[in-house]
Amino acid sequence: MKKNDTNTGQEKLKKVLSKEELQPYIEMLKPHKEFLTSAREWNAYRKDLGLPHSQTLIGKFGSWNAVKESFEDVEVNARHRPIKYDKAKVKAILKEHGEHLTSQAAWNQYANENKLPNYTILFDRLTDEEIYEITKYRRVYTKDIISQIVKEYYPTTPPSFREWNYLAKNETGIPSASLIIVRFGSWKRMIKEVYE
Repeated sequence: MKKNDTNTGQEKLKKVLSKEELQPYIEMLKPHKEFLTSAREWNAYRKDLGLPHSQTLIGKFGSWNAVKESFEDVEVNARHRPIKYDKAKVKAILKEHGEHLTSQAAWNQYANENKLPNYTILFDRLTDEEIYEITKYRRVYTKDIISQIVKEYYPTTPPSFREWNYLAKNETGIPSASLIIVRFGSWKRMIKEVYE
């Protein structure tokens, strides 16, 4: 009988609050809802702000998903995680930080240090062209795109390998000379296809 009493006591401790009882928590969390992606991320975020630990919230709401689902206007992905970065937000981030998008590794390092979306998220939310319009960064350089860029910078006479390398190091959105060789097979072949 004592065992049953103990279980009943534990059940009372784990009792999920009613919607009305949860309202103060919902109001408190509302300005921070974008950080409710995972318990781990929430715990890192909430530390210095004096907000409740994820386990406290789980105890009040019943589960971590229930915490997130309390915010009806938060878009949720297939794994019931709020989508933190929609298209408009990614565009705004790129307008502010786009100069750091020079390669996948460079962006991911910068994004990690500044709590921004990673490279994959950028290209999941926006097309290559949308990203190019904002940042002048291209993920993929086709022969046609390379031809247009080369002609833009050297409209009448072809650049030397060395001239192009210098340009690519000092300009954003320029494919490297080695990438041009990979796409065309050789520097000579690029010159032939672009200028003849």
